[in-house]
Amino acid sequence: MSNFAFFVVDGIETGNFTEGETENAFQFMNDLGSSDSLDIQNLLVVAIFEKLVDSEECRKVAHQRLEGKARDLFERTLAGWPSSWPLKINSNAGEN
Repeated sequence: MSNFAFFVVDGIETGNFTEGETENAFQFMNDLGSSDSLDIQNLLVVAIFEKLVDSEECRKVAHQRLEGKARDLFERTLAGWPSSWPLKINSNAGEN
């Protein structure tokens, strides 16, 4: 499943995905997200969304294409992902 995620990321970032490929990929993710199975939802998050959130372009497309529970899962993944956090460096770290 993670190969699918890398395929999607590459297709979006390089612009090699057609409109139909983009639609099919995100419809597949929407279908997985609509499942009532927590195992399927977890697979979607761990195998796919955790790869997509690292790419700004993929985040933009995901916001446009994901719907319902899949979008909610993506947003929760994004909110908990370090690459989306503003990093604050304490210049006094380590000082007493």
